[in-house]
Amino acid sequence: MWIRLLVLAAGMVMMITGCNSLISQFFGTHRLRSLPATQAMEEGLGDADFIRLEATHVHETYLRGAPLHSTDKPIVVYPLLSQEQAMAYAAGQEVTLQFLGWSTVYDLNCYDRGDCYAAGNSAAQGLVRPPNPRKTPSDSAWAQLNFRLSPDANYLQIGREPMAWYWNLLLFLGGIGIPVALEARAFRQQRQD
Repeated sequence: MWIRLLVLAAGMVMMITGCNSLISQFFGTHRLRSLPATQAMEEGLGDADFIRLEATHVHETYLRGAPLHSTDKPIVVYPLLSQEQAMAYAAGQEVTLQFLGWSTVYDLNCYDRGDCYAAGNSAAQGLVRPPNPRKTPSDSAWAQLNFRLSPDANYLQIGREPMAWYWNLLLFLGGIGIPVALEARAFRQQRQD
């Protein structure tokens, strides 16, 4: 009895999650939105979860986020600046960081080589979501590099995208199918008894 209820509850969660993600992907927050970096800094991101910042200066300065356990991967966090901010930083001014890029590092030697990511003028695309707070560099670490972290800074996980629509559809259909199959089986057993 309890197992049937748990499976039914899990199926409902899967169905709602899949449906919500499908709707968000085609009509809502999971659609890719492209914005110039300057506009995003002035107006904010609204409810966007998946963005592409155009005309961004990916700064070569970075901080590391150490792994939390033996199977965890370290991260690298770096400033995403507008062209104006990049010029101000080059002139020695302190810059307020509103956007930071981050990614998981699989080759620890990239720290020494300085090629964990591609610095320079480009577009930055990824999911708007912060890294694990225990791996995120502190405000004081950024201050030592002449950056000030904005209280409402956005972290972009570079290279990540929302789950593909067909996986969301499978999640939705699985959420309906598993409880229906379980209930059909239980109904057949009751009729046989």
